[in-house]
This record gives sequence, structure tokens and C-alpha cells, in this order.
Amino acid sequence: MSDQTNHPRVLMLGWEDPNRIHGGLGVASSALAEALQKYTDVSFFFPSSRPLSTIQPQRYQHPVPVRLNAYENKHALYGKSIRKAMAVYDRTVLTEGLGWDPDLVHAHDWMTFQSAGQISALLGIPLVLHVHSLASDRSEHPVGLPYEMEKMWLPKASLVIAVSQYTAQKIQQEYHVPASRIAVLNHGVPPEVSFRSDAFTRKNLILFLGRMTWQKGPWHFIRMAESLLADRNDLKFVMAGDGDIWPEAIRYVARSHIGTDVHLPGHLERKDVFKLLSMANAMVVTSESEPLGLVALEAAHFGVPVILPPNCGAKEHLPQTPVVDPADLDHLTDTVKMLLDDQTKAAAVVKMNQQAVQGQNWDMVVRTLLRIYQEML
Repeated sequence: MSDQTNHPRVLMLGWEDPNRIHGGLGVASSALAEALQKYTDVSFFFPSSRPLSTIQPQRYQHPVPVRLNAYENKHALYGKSIRKAMAVYDRTVLTEGLGWDPDLVHAHDWMTFQSAGQISALLGIPLVLHVHSLASDRSEHPVGLPYEMEKMWLPKASLVIAVSQYTAQKIQQEYHVPASRIAVLNHGVPPEVSFRSDAFTRKNLILFLGRMTWQKGPWHFIRMAESLLADRNDLKFVMAGDGDIWPEAIRYVARSHIGTDVHLPGHLERKDVFKLLSMANAMVVTSESEPLGLVALEAAHFGVPVILPPNCGAKEHLPQTPVVDPADLDHLTDTVKMLLDDQTKAAAVVKMNQQAVQGQNWDMVVRTLLRIYQEML
């Protein structure tokens, strides 16, 4: 590795096109690569289904042409297409990555672990595996390729980076990686200046932002909306995101009495997510397991009161945020009412959470990452 006066050259492997982001993995990996390349040489590989002729990547970006059909079944983000895409990605990264001279390989989540492990072995450089979400976060009964990749590669890594203490503890418990080889790296909040704007409705706007999958607990949110709307007529709900549950949720809401007050627009671009945050009166995270919950940090940045579930890394950063089991319907609805009706309490939560994330930008995160490289590799 380069000496301590020079930062290591990093081969970074991600799994979302920076211009077609589906979740926190894409946000974090692309933001990290962008901030890191200001300090050292970075080659950032990611899959892209767009025609390469239409792409104008940054100098450090290397799109890999693959085809990914998101949510092609009920059990996985990419379904069967993931294996073929990974094979194409592996061949490209091995061919192009081995032609460079990196000091370490830094890979984001299980889809990239195999490529990174092979490069690490062939070049004799440290293997850094960055965990944004575990198989056990995404499924009640983790099996199959994601679990096998984590089981194979996490114990072999020179360094495992977790997005929260919550995730770090799960890595230790589930894969027996010693704590001495795990570092927690916080996420940054968006560089956009927070703003408030007029909502599309005069009613209180309550948000769900995330994939419509089992992990994110959308049915908890829908049951909460039903319960609140049975008592109040001053509420609107938006559930932004797509996923295997999305079509079923649309049908359910359309057939129910809440159809006019619960909107399911599907996947939104980042600028539209920020627009929603600028309008919202509250956001409720109903995940079964949430390694971090980047959207909660973004909500805090935009001055939106947030409710978090117990299994959520974001509560490490937002100590004043109410924490409620999403399966406890009465407690959840009472907490929403409190945030909407007790303006003094809500304002205090907002102020303390904004202070907690203030200055937590990606440049700060990268400087922490460089210290981790230096101290642990």
C-alpha cells in the first residue's frame, strides 16, 4: 500500500448506476466514489443497462453494460437476471481492473464481493467489503446467492465496513467476523440546501420513502394510514417507491376507503424525493430491519419529524427521534398524532435532529474513510 503521506489508490465496485438509483446503496456508493476521487485515484465500476453511447461518465466512472430487470419476481430485487449480470460484471471488472495498479479493492454489498475477492487475491491487495444491507435484513429466512456470497467473503475480508453499529453487530453475530476487522462509517446527507415548499395538499402530509418490499414494511404503513384516516380527515399519505409489493398495495388501496388519501406514485427521482421532503409534516419508517435508513437522515436534514423502528441504524444518529415498533399499531398512530398535534414537541425533535446531521457531508465521510484505511490496513 502507498505510504501514509499518500492516500491509497482505490478500485471501487458498486452495483447501481449513479443516474438510476433505486436505494441507499446507489446513493452511498456513488457519493463515496465522487468524494473520494478528490483525494486519490479512484476507478469506480458499476453496472448500467443504458446504451453506452448515451453515457457521459465522469473520469473516474466505468459503466459496465449489463441488463438488469428490477423486481422481476417477488423474492429478489433483480431475480434470475442477477446471475447473468454478475457474470458479465465479473469478466469486465477482472479484465479492466487488473490492468490498473490499485492499492486496495473496496466493494459495496454482496453482488460485487466475488469480483473484489478475485482481484484481491490476484493482485495481493487488501479486500475491503462495505455492507449496506445483509441478506438477513432483506428476508426473514436468508438463503440463496446473497447469503452464500456474504458467508463466503465477509470472513475473508481484510476490512469490513458497516453502515451502523447495528449492522456491525449483526456481521459479528451472523458471520463471526471479529470486531477488530469491522469499522463503522457514517453516511453523509445530501449536498442540497434544505428547503420548505408548499404541499400539493392542505392536509398534513405523511411519507413512506423506500422500496415496496417485505424489508421496508409497507403493510405496517398502510394499516397505520387506515387507522388514522378512520379518526381524522386532515391527512394525506404518500408511499414513494416500487418493488414486488407495489402492485398488490395499489390494488388494496384502490379497493379500500383510503384510496383518495393514500398515493403510491412508484419510484421517484432524487429531486422529486427532496421535493416531497420539503412538503412533509412527518415521515414514518416501518422497516422490519434497516441497516441505516439514509432517507431518515435526509428527512432530518429537511426538517421533517421522523419515526423510526427499533431495528434501525439511523437511531444512532438521531437520538431524539421517536422509536416505535411498526407492528404496534396503537403506539405508532399515537406517535404520529403527537408529532402532528404537539407543535412544540415536534419542533424540538426537528431542531435537535438537524443539529445532529449538520455538517455530516460526504467529504467528511471520505476523510473518515481514509483514516480507517490508514489505521486498519
